[in-house]
Amino acid sequence: MSNLVEVFRSESTLEAQMKAQVLEQCGLNPALFDENLASVIGMGTHAVPCRVLVPETQSAKAMEILQSLEVETENTIAEPTNCPACNAEWEKGFTVCWSCQRPLEE
Repeated sequence: MSNLVEVFRSESTLEAQMKAQVLEQCGLNPALFDENLASVIGMGTHAVPCRVLVPETQSAKAMEILQSLEVETENTIAEPTNCPACNAEWEKGFTVCWSCQRPLEE
């Protein structure tokens, strides 16, 4: 069995789970460690990070995927805009206003 290498850690269990899911969708074999411990202890004053590990042979590919995901996220963050019907704030990527349900056009 190959050694496991940490490719991501976060005090947010949800964030670590999402990163692991992306890696899995890309054909890698991620494993979450301290997932349950992080979610229980993280609610208190001491945070325990949830870690995403992959086999050593997949670590370079995993880091490449995670880095491209960060770049993609940075490039898609947009300033909120307002709905033309009700003036509620909404962000790029949504197709319907959360407030009045009006379809939103770019």
